[in-house]
Amino acid sequence: MADPRPLLAGQGTASELDCLVVGAGPVGLLLAAELSARGCQVAIIDALTEPAKITKASGVVPRSLEVLPSEVEAKLLKSGNLLKEMRILEKQENKPIKTVLSVQTAPLEVYHGILGIRQTETERYLTEYLTELPDWTQGGKKKMSIRRGVALESFTEGPMGVQCHLKLPEGTQTVTCKFLVACDGGRSTIRHQLGYSFDGTTTPEYFFGLDACFENWEFDSKDVVSVSLTQDKDPLAPGFAFNIPFGDGNCLLLVDLDLQQQKGWVTGETDRNGFPVLRQPEVEDVLRVARSRGLGQQCSVKPGSVKWLTHFRVNSRQVQCYGRGRVFLAGDACHCHSPFGGQGMNMGFQDAKNLSWKLATAIKCGGPTSSLLLSYESERKTLESKLLAGIERGQEVVSSRNPLIFFMRGRGQRLVNMLTFLQPTILKTVAQQMWSYRTSSLSMEHWERPVPTCFPITSICPAGGYRRRQNLHRWVKTRVHAGDRVPDASLPGGMRVHQILKRSRGWTLLLFEGGEEENLDMEKHLGNKVLSLSELEAFGAGFKSTSDPTNFVPMVDEVICFPAQDVEAHHIFGVHGQCLFLVRPDHYVGFRCEPLRRGAVYRYFRLACGISHGMPEDAPASSRVFDPLPVIVWTLILLLVIFLFL
Repeated sequence: MADPRPLLAGQGTASELDCLVVGAGPVGLLLAAELSARGCQVAIIDALTEPAKITKASGVVPRSLEVLPSEVEAKLLKSGNLLKEMRILEKQENKPIKTVLSVQTAPLEVYHGILGIRQTETERYLTEYLTELPDWTQGGKKKMSIRRGVALESFTEGPMGVQCHLKLPEGTQTVTCKFLVACDGGRSTIRHQLGYSFDGTTTPEYFFGLDACFENWEFDSKDVVSVSLTQDKDPLAPGFAFNIPFGDGNCLLLVDLDLQQQKGWVTGETDRNGFPVLRQPEVEDVLRVARSRGLGQQCSVKPGSVKWLTHFRVNSRQVQCYGRGRVFLAGDACHCHSPFGGQGMNMGFQDAKNLSWKLATAIKCGGPTSSLLLSYESERKTLESKLLAGIERGQEVVSSRNPLIFFMRGRGQRLVNMLTFLQPTILKTVAQQMWSYRTSSLSMEHWERPVPTCFPITSICPAGGYRRRQNLHRWVKTRVHAGDRVPDASLPGGMRVHQILKRSRGWTLLLFEGGEEENLDMEKHLGNKVLSLSELEAFGAGFKSTSDPTNFVPMVDEVICFPAQDVEAHHIFGVHGQCLFLVRPDHYVGFRCEPLRRGAVYRYFRLACGISHGMPEDAPASSRVFDPLPVIVWTLILLLVIFLFL
């Protein structure tokens, strides 16, 4: 039921918020929770009086589990089904169905798999977490609540805030907020009012979806995501069948139908794209397609187990801009795509995590921080454009009925399956590149190299040794770069890096003691004192921020020191000499600094985030990415050797 109280109880019809979030789906819930946890006055509204009971987003990927609050993560892992393997099966005419590709996820991720769980449950756990947080609009004396049955009719943006006109069951209300965020789905009213186009295409393929307990079928494994590709004379056989099992014995089965296959369900009407409108399928309709695709002629549904039955056509679209001024879009309001790949809700979680800490910084610091807020669109739109393009191409290949493509697709799968020893490396490289912000304005690195004071060979020799090693280390792909997702590593006491990142409200500082040999070289050539472990800990403590959530500032909330003996962590991060990583609140590396320079960290906050702390920035300028001196030195040496030899 809708909350009968005014949006901000006891403050009249016009009130001021730090942020108003429109849409109480998973993305809006996470965004509101992140802002509230940082002491922001936030309200979340939804036009629906009750949450939608749908299966829709049925998989939570490891990257989402990493950024979700610990309380939510624990409940999801307890009730969800952790899927550690993905299989692609193939069914040809007069041949039994067989597996042609199997990918193990265990070696690649913190959580060792994709979590099969319904969107309804994910929303419930996020709601429970959110409503336990303090409501800072009430001075933190009450718990947060979701105002349902409240619709945003219109808004007007001004220089100091956004005036929002709301429609409540008992009347209207005007609320002023510093920022307005639309998490109101693919038909976002805020996106329409901004006048943004939602460019993209609608696919001719149609999808049937069924959440039920299946019996007597080929997808018998309870911890495997399966995709079956079929080519047969049966008119309904060509296409795919996707299955993701849940923890309660039910599975979500998705099947696609091309225009020819859709004829058995047409209503005679056409949609705005000129495609036929289909009638709502029955359970037996979905089973009929499943049987045609090799899932078993006796395939059936356990009576009383059906939780969701749907049909839909897929859109692949992305909004032209992710925000304007003080109004932002997140989740399905700015992108939608095929369920192939299971990235819809998960991309929205990354939007919420990326945007929330930037809004909190702008709210709490009171400065313009325009570069910080603009980075939301540049980071998320760039990354999601690549994801959407990849999902669209994958959907085209999987849904293709062309016999030649079916043949070539099967050969490619077999080749990948033969090269099992390469799968972890390939998948890890693709994931790292796909989820990286290396080109972002917030991704910076600070390196220093010795500068010769005169020409004698004794002065320039270090350029051919130490500087050459730095060049190679700076270019190497195996190390963690600024903009990369932070990998996980174990810590003393049984804790892990990602557990610390989860509890941090702000930035996290990772300090590496470095190897003895590399540190001696650094001290010799750069003149920078290498710190002992105790000095390293004192260095990090100097950055620690206040623990009061109402005084959130963009400073370090957690510090992790890795001693030289922790060889595993040094290897995972690709560290040789003493250095630091400044980790953003969304678990990406914002700044990498070698050697340690306190002033370089403050300079990073000012230049990248637009935040000045008034602290001294007494650090040398960073060297260029390419250092030509070692190349010149070694080229001259090589030419000299050739000359003497000739």
